[in-house]
Amino acid sequence: MDEHDEFLRTWYQVLWSNVDRSMTSIWQIAGPIALVGAGFMYMDRLGPHLAVSLQFVIVFWALNNTIDMNSWHRRNLIFIARVERHFLRKEDYGVVIPSSFREPRMEWIAFYSINAITFVVLLGIVIAIYAVKVIRTVPVSPCVMLGPAAVLAVGASASVYTYRRCERQIVRYLRETQERTV
Repeated sequence: MDEHDEFLRTWYQVLWSNVDRSMTSIWQIAGPIALVGAGFMYMDRLGPHLAVSLQFVIVFWALNNTIDMNSWHRRNLIFIARVERHFLRKEDYGVVIPSSFREPRMEWIAFYSINAITFVVLLGIVIAIYAVKVIRTVPVSPCVMLGPAAVLAVGASASVYTYRRCERQIVRYLRETQERTV
């Protein structure tokens, strides 16, 4: 077996490993959702302000992890495309792999998009339930609402920062790994 065949064989094994890893990570989205659900169940014991603050922390943690994992996955796809370009022959494109795979895609990976949307919807649900709870039972001191508001503001700011940082990294990886003519 020559270097080209050995590369394709190893690459095939890695692809199946990645499929297995993606299937496993589907279950990882259930953890934060279950924790947020538990926050609703224990809201009376914890108090709505503390419960919602903890729910915000969980949702923003999951959202920021999703943004970062998506960036990591996309970065790896960029590097894989560059390695493939080095090892694959021109005639392999369109036969071994689709010719469109010569350049990595720029958009988010669908799985991570679904995760991000799920967490944003979950955040909306938490905000809506909290708003109803606050409207029905007006707090003795409105200052207690500052805690959840602060966590929401910090979480949203951190998410925007993480998103922008990750997108800048992807653009940088693409720019720095462009095909060079020698």
